[in-house]
Amino acid sequence: MDRVTKLIKPMFAELNRLVALDNVTFEGLGSIPAINSIRKAERKLQLRFKATLNQDLLDAANSPSLGEMLVHTPDHTYVIENNQAYFDELNLLYGKEQTFTMSISALRDIEECEGFLRLVVPIDKNYWSHKLCTSTFQTESLFSNSLMILKLDEGCVHIYTVTDGQTNQKYLVVEPQYEVTKDILFNIHYAVAVGLGIITGTAFFGEAYVLVGDSIEFKTYKAASYYSLRDSVQSQYATFSTNSFWLELLLKQGRYNNYALEMIRDEKGKVKSELVDRLGEETCGKIIKNMYLYPEFARAAMILIDGTDKALDYQAAMYAVALETLCTKLKKIYGMQFDGIIKDKGKWTRIRKPMTKVFRDSCNQYGIDKHSKDRIENGISKLNEISNSEKFKLVIERLGLHMMASDYDAIDQRNYLLHGELVKKISGASTDFDDMFYYSLVLHRLCTAIIFKYAGYNGCLVNNAVLMDRKPACEKKEPVLFEI
Repeated sequence: MDRVTKLIKPMFAELNRLVALDNVTFEGLGSIPAINSIRKAERKLQLRFKATLNQDLLDAANSPSLGEMLVHTPDHTYVIENNQAYFDELNLLYGKEQTFTMSISALRDIEECEGFLRLVVPIDKNYWSHKLCTSTFQTESLFSNSLMILKLDEGCVHIYTVTDGQTNQKYLVVEPQYEVTKDILFNIHYAVAVGLGIITGTAFFGEAYVLVGDSIEFKTYKAASYYSLRDSVQSQYATFSTNSFWLELLLKQGRYNNYALEMIRDEKGKVKSELVDRLGEETCGKIIKNMYLYPEFARAAMILIDGTDKALDYQAAMYAVALETLCTKLKKIYGMQFDGIIKDKGKWTRIRKPMTKVFRDSCNQYGIDKHSKDRIENGISKLNEISNSEKFKLVIERLGLHMMASDYDAIDQRNYLLHGELVKKISGASTDFDDMFYYSLVLHRLCTAIIFKYAGYNGCLVNNAVLMDRKPACEKKEPVLFEI
């Protein structure tokens, strides 16, 4: 591959300009003083000004959101669209001068257009450098090895991290190597964030800058806009790890899982340092591409990441939804059809027809209304269908994923979890907390394995049921790293 070069100094200049706009005038909210400044705050932009409270400002302050406004600077014009700005809480001292603060969630450069776009997301850390195989690229002053190349049907997308030397702020950059619209760019970013999230445990959202370059080299910029996004998401469960020493540290703290130490140590009792290889760029790219191609995969992945800090009362139910989402989508992808309980269709037809006739005659005899009759008759036609649990098992087997006994058990319990019922006791002494926590971990593990397996991964993932010292998993001597 030819050496990749990125010009980032002009980008940093654009970002720094956008977070400190001076000599600003507003069009669309007449009570704001003539000239103001907009400054960056946490996940938003802010306008602060002093004015005397009058009826116009009172009406604006009482509104949950403001209408469309134009923002003019000496060099640029921006649009604040409907519902993208609001006044923060203030003391309603009528007739008194006071400080007003208006928060802005999105500031779109009026020159923003389809073209060569960069989406730039502030991040606190590169969480994947030790987990993924990445490529090297060059900036004006240094080399970096954080480049991932995502191959979509439309073309390649470069994903990389850079650091502003002046502010020390780190950024994730998503840069299609072809012309796109802003909506497509955000769709790609969502897939990147969720894909990296399922691998590393962190899905980066928060806020984003959309930069329109003059060309694919991004030497100069036509426009720069700001958008506040949803919170970034941090998972509490591991999925993929190359750090055997971290596994050893946690296993040493357990009561039941000490047996698993032997699985990660050599004959001399030392930790095997290379149990899991870094994830290849092709596999990582396929995980992200699946998130882009299939919204169902992205939805399931977000449930897996976001659900880890939720109360166990509905965490397990969320993962049951994720499992159904993934299996239903895979069933469609594979075009799978399932045999009935009575596999011989002719026999089932000969049973169903007289059953349906008796039912219809009975409905006529007892005056059952048409709506009720149609619903029940539709149910008769489905009596021979196998259960969803059986369908999901067949889909997963079609995927080629080897399941543990606990996976089959969790699939059988998913219907209870979905309908708010208590699951089967995992032991005579287990509490409801124990049961829900255990099945949450197993379902999370199974869903993660499905996502990785469909991307072509052949390797090991983390078994949190063992890592978190759940007795049922440890009694079965399940591995702390399971191979898919």
